[in-house]
Amino acid sequence: MLRFFYKTMDGYLKIILVTTLCFTFVSSCYRYSAWNDAGIYDTNVADQWIAAGFNNPIIAAKWQNDGFNPEDAKTWKNAGFTDSDVAKKWKDDDFNSQEAIAWKSAGFADSDKAKSWEIAGFNAQEASNWDTSKFVTSIPWEQIKRQISRHLPQAIKADSSALVIVTPASVATMWKAQGFDPQKATAWQNAGFDPFTAEAWKDVGFSLNEARVWKDTGFNSKEAKRLRDLGLSPQLAIQKREKEKQALLRNPRYKSLVKKTKVICEKIQNLQSNSQCFWTFGEIMDRGENSLLLRGMALPLNKNYNIYGSNTKETNILIVEPNKSGIKDFESYMSMLSEHVDQYQEYQDMFFIIYVNKIASNARDEFGDSFYSEKHRFIKKSWGKNAFGGDVPVWVYGDIPIPQSTLDKCNEFKDQLARFGTKEFPNLGSKIADSCDCEIPSCN
Repeated sequence: MLRFFYKTMDGYLKIILVTTLCFTFVSSCYRYSAWNDAGIYDTNVADQWIAAGFNNPIIAAKWQNDGFNPEDAKTWKNAGFTDSDVAKKWKDDDFNSQEAIAWKSAGFADSDKAKSWEIAGFNAQEASNWDTSKFVTSIPWEQIKRQISRHLPQAIKADSSALVIVTPASVATMWKAQGFDPQKATAWQNAGFDPFTAEAWKDVGFSLNEARVWKDTGFNSKEAKRLRDLGLSPQLAIQKREKEKQALLRNPRYKSLVKKTKVICEKIQNLQSNSQCFWTFGEIMDRGENSLLLRGMALPLNKNYNIYGSNTKETNILIVEPNKSGIKDFESYMSMLSEHVDQYQEYQDMFFIIYVNKIASNARDEFGDSFYSEKHRFIKKSWGKNAFGGDVPVWVYGDIPIPQSTLDKCNEFKDQLARFGTKEFPNLGSKIADSCDCEIPSCN
């Protein structure tokens, strides 16, 4: 009897054990089926997401698809980022979770905006101080762009691909570099000063109100300091300058010199006025000591394609005294062409053909800096020989040659005019004659 009891119990235990195992297996299968449906097939990975606090397979899968592992996702979630798309945007902009929350707490809900300030050298709090002040809303964008471009190095301004990028962060950087805080920068900016001129006035000891008065009367910071040091107020300085100006205009020697200078300036201008400006671009076929031979096009800046010197199909173009900044690699050249397509709508097919030909050549890596793009004046049409000895047209672009003796004489007259000055206004003579420019006019 006792033996029967043990056998019976043993059978029950086996049944219970098997039932328990089956139940566990079925429960496990059911538990992970939702994770399988969400695209997470590895049970170990699913367990890691559960341990990280993500019990919903769909949400966990979304974080995983956005490039997060369970621990990273937990860190971002604990920092307050419940949406993986938002967290991904901050992460893609190279912010970690703590940095992202710092910028968000400072008022920057958008990672792109935060990134622009970070790149400009601001921490979250500094950026917030500038961004929440009246500084940003008071930026006169086009005016600031023109003002800043005046202070760019000549080499940058000559490069047609160089752009003045004006953003709140970039403008704030300039003001900060000159020692201004958001409030002072806003005040000087609203008064019409750019960061560079404001710093110049501040450095010579002028307050904003003093600088505004002197500036409105037509004096720069150096002139204003000299006149103030001589004991003149802005009003007295204006009166004295006008009096001396009238006296100078009555000076026979000065009047004669002005007349001579204007004559030679008009001569220089006339030499240039008969020549149109063109956008010249193409592949560099040959390099001379002071020239480049292109296979490319020349499009008139005034869009009058019927004028002499306009080449709307690929031809031989010789650039005399090329601008070295106009030499480009393949990628930047193609980018430049695409940027100008809308400007020259009627030549989109030609741009496309050039682009496809270069790509199809399978030699993009061999081109190197083998392309050129710059603005030049048309000089003349010439002729050369091709590889077969035949005559081919060569269109020559560059600066119109002006005799050096003419330029030297013009500058000599300008120097003499500059000597007509007084203690208070040493540059009075040259300022009156400033309409005369001895420089060769640029196409830029």
